[in-house]
Amino acid sequence: MYAKPEPKIDSTQGKRAAAHSFKPHGQLSHNEHIETPFSKFNTGSKDSYPLQYVQCDFQKSSAPASSILAPEQSEFGIDSHRLSSIAQTTPFIQRYQDESYSTEKGTFTLSNDETLALKNDAIKHDLYAKRGMIKKSNRILKKLDSALRLVESSETIKVGKNNKKLVKIKPRNVKNKTPNKKTMEMTLPASCDETNVAVVGTNRRQAVTNKFKVQGHPFIMKAEIMIPWLSKERKRLEQITGHAEALKAKRKISLIDRSLANAKALRKELDLAKKEYDSITENDPDYKMNRKAKEIKINSKLKQYSDETWTYYNSLKDTSEKEKIDKELGINRFAKPKLGQSYTIIRGGARVTKGRPYPFHWAAVILESKNREDVVTLEHFATKKDAPADNRWKFSMYGKSEKQQNQSFHQKHTESKRTNFYGKHPVTVVTEPHS
Repeated sequence: MYAKPEPKIDSTQGKRAAAHSFKPHGQLSHNEHIETPFSKFNTGSKDSYPLQYVQCDFQKSSAPASSILAPEQSEFGIDSHRLSSIAQTTPFIQRYQDESYSTEKGTFTLSNDETLALKNDAIKHDLYAKRGMIKKSNRILKKLDSALRLVESSETIKVGKNNKKLVKIKPRNVKNKTPNKKTMEMTLPASCDETNVAVVGTNRRQAVTNKFKVQGHPFIMKAEIMIPWLSKERKRLEQITGHAEALKAKRKISLIDRSLANAKALRKELDLAKKEYDSITENDPDYKMNRKAKEIKINSKLKQYSDETWTYYNSLKDTSEKEKIDKELGINRFAKPKLGQSYTIIRGGARVTKGRPYPFHWAAVILESKNREDVVTLEHFATKKDAPADNRWKFSMYGKSEKQQNQSFHQKHTESKRTNFYGKHPVTVVTEPHS
């Protein structure tokens, strides 16, 4: 932001094997679905991943085998702590104003075009927008069968160099009918995953890149996003000529082949673990203990498989090479969500914070600025198992620009040890509902 005179407040009440080892996908066209061995894990039924809240203590859960891949599982913690939001593949640059804008009602973060304002307090419930902007959001939310609707209130504020009038936006949960006479604010499930399901209207979600789509568990999404790119990169490296450059390319091909071979082996182990889990019946005298052991093994293999496919990417020392891949796929800070999609950050590598890292986090985009350069997400955070719905959700505003640092969802969640709960090499993807 820039310095501005003290504004006036309106008198009314005062934000993706070598070619020989992995060929489940073949040549992929834009937005082609990738069917993986794990697509069946996301059946979309009410008791399967990721909708059902499966407790970490499997001895207290009667959840079906398909739901053991839920984000709240085992060594990865009760829930993925952060947001789920929206991604998009259009070329605009997202950004908001860097400085806080002061008003009589507190300090606010403004969208670049000054059509959105979010109060900078701990609660982050005070969101303002240009009148009429929520119509598009509500049309999309209704089409998704979302629990969320946005309502314009009578409270206004004037902001920016042009003294623009914005109206306060109040969210409403049309499924549990909050707020109401007993509950003064909207309530949502105390879980980022379940809140994302409520907002996007379904537990059937898929990762969306600039090239294709991948369904399944988030760790599967992460792995299967990279595999097609590795196959393409291997073919490109094979074409390099010149002694010195060809030697470098050969070393890279070797790393890709090794990584894909390891990933293929891990995938077989994961399939076997899932089959073994499904074979355990209630007649087994050690039913609960054996289920718990297999559930832990599956979660471990999921993460190993996911990380292995990114070994080549993470070995690149030149950050510009990584950014080129990110931009090609539309991931990390190039994940640019649209209304009705979500940001999903997925754990990768060793932990960087004390305590348990989170496996992933969802953040749904529910509003965008008039010029589509900034987005607002609705997020929630895990509290404890079986926690009731509450009002501790929040709005967040995200943007993306090389000149204005730390405004993208990915940057915000990885910029420091204080904010990075997702490991040394997390990946942010765009996710959306699928039928």
